[in-house]
Amino acid sequence: MWIRSTVLILFLFIGGWALTPLASAGQAILSWDPPATNADGSPLTDLSGYRIYYGTSPGVYGITIDVGNVITAIVPNLAGGSLYYFVVTAYDLLGNESQFSNEVNKIILGITTASLSDGTVSLAYSQTLAASGGKSPLSWSITSGSLPVGLSLNGSNGTISGTPTIAATNNFTVQVTDANGATATKALSITIYTALSLTTTSLNNGTARAAYSQTVTAAGGKTPYSWSVTTGSLPPGVVLNTSTGVISGTPTTPGTFNFTVQVQDVNGAAATKTLSITVNQAVSVTTPSLPETTAGAVYSATLQAEGGATPYTWTSTSGLPPGLSLISSTGEILGIASTAGNWSFTVTVRDVYGASAAKTLAIMVHPTPAIAATSVGNLYQGSPGPGVTFTATGGISPYTWGTTSGGLPEGLTLNTQTGAVSGTPTKPGIYSFTIRVTDALGIASSTAYQWVILATPPGNVDFATPGSVNRVEGMT
Repeated sequence: MWIRSTVLILFLFIGGWALTPLASAGQAILSWDPPATNADGSPLTDLSGYRIYYGTSPGVYGITIDVGNVITAIVPNLAGGSLYYFVVTAYDLLGNESQFSNEVNKIILGITTASLSDGTVSLAYSQTLAASGGKSPLSWSITSGSLPVGLSLNGSNGTISGTPTIAATNNFTVQVTDANGATATKALSITIYTALSLTTTSLNNGTARAAYSQTVTAAGGKTPYSWSVTTGSLPPGVVLNTSTGVISGTPTTPGTFNFTVQVQDVNGAAATKTLSITVNQAVSVTTPSLPETTAGAVYSATLQAEGGATPYTWTSTSGLPPGLSLISSTGEILGIASTAGNWSFTVTVRDVYGASAAKTLAIMVHPTPAIAATSVGNLYQGSPGPGVTFTATGGISPYTWGTTSGGLPEGLTLNTQTGAVSGTPTKPGIYSFTIRVTDALGIASSTAYQWVILATPPGNVDFATPGSVNRVEGMT
């Protein structure tokens, strides 16, 4: 009966150190010297076979294989690129087992490159394959599939390099071979993206003190992109978001700003374009005031603005005189005001980029003109005129005066600018006439009058009320 602790002493070798039939990837060749004696020096006569223990940590052997009575064995199904630890034991015909031999380890030949970076058309590409285990020097080759057009594999150092010319995904199998002829393979792929380009051709203008936002765009390459300004400068108050390509902010200074924008993809491909942003001066309402009008008159006035970018859009708060309205596209205030008063309201102008300005204005609407009550004393044939000047209220001066029916007593005239009546009556009689006053906007009103011209002045004639004769004294 063997005692495990004393029976055999084994000296273990691993493929490449002693007897070395070639090992392929995923295998290790173990060799050992067969024991000839027992631990006590007595001849060994009943050796039956050997067992190999191995694992991926020193002293920890989770797998056992019985290889029979041989002194060289292949351990299969090992993971390429992994480090394994091995020991061997011997056992006799009765199943007694020796101690573990000395421990040996080996990195199994394997390709450790898990994946390859993507590339971009027209952008230089370089990636180096990596392997572990095996005996140097290593050599590399493509066993199936193909590399992207424009790329090649350096068989000595495993570098894939070149400048790809066609966008596509290429699948291929790469093989590494060590100095002993051991091989390992791995299926890999490289995706080549279309050439990167910056597709924004121009940027909108902006307006000082108005919020601005524009997004520069790109095509091709592999997202996500990163953005930067490489030369020149954006308008003060505006910044570029390096992750999204959004140019935004509130510009503070008018002017034209030229700059170069660069977009870069995750593969390092870059594209640039020179762009510009013109910042217009701040928009403002320049109308100092609005003309007055008369109730009933046709009204037309156009608001004015400067700065920003046309066309403008106009709006107003409530407060326009009844009967008037604001045309949003032109800034015209049109209509016929119906109600007298001083009407105050706020107008807002907005440019095409959303910049706006407001101003409070007012329109004075005068009441329609009216002739003030006018009376005259006795009028006599041959005596100097009545010394009467017609006056008006409401409307907008200057006024224009005239008669619309009948006529003034013969010999009297009406000054159309001042409303004054002058002259010397030449003929007695009762004269009925209508005085009309017209203001500067053409709004008119009329009042009827009746004057009596006496031949001689024996009595008094009073005319207190226009359009009627109160009493006549001394007439025959």
